[in-house]
Amino acid sequence: METFNTYEIYICDHKTGRAGWDIKYVGAPSAKALETMPLFDCVILKQWTNQTLEQAKTPGQYCDGIVWDGKQFL
Repeated sequence: METFNTYEIYICDHKTGRAGWDIKYVGAPSAKALETMPLFDCVILKQWTNQTLEQAKTPGQYCDGIVWDGKQFL
């Protein structure tokens, strides 16, 4: 079974491309997988580890319910 980590990341502004525009909490199998996510800027830190897909998709205090597998949003 694939597991996911929740990362606190910066995303770029979708209009200007400016880096560090907003913070999101995104589930992904690894920090490397996030590099292909649209508007990704950089990882701030890893919040949670070894979550199931269902856990990663459940919104909470440090989770926006967004999951990226390296190719698509789940």
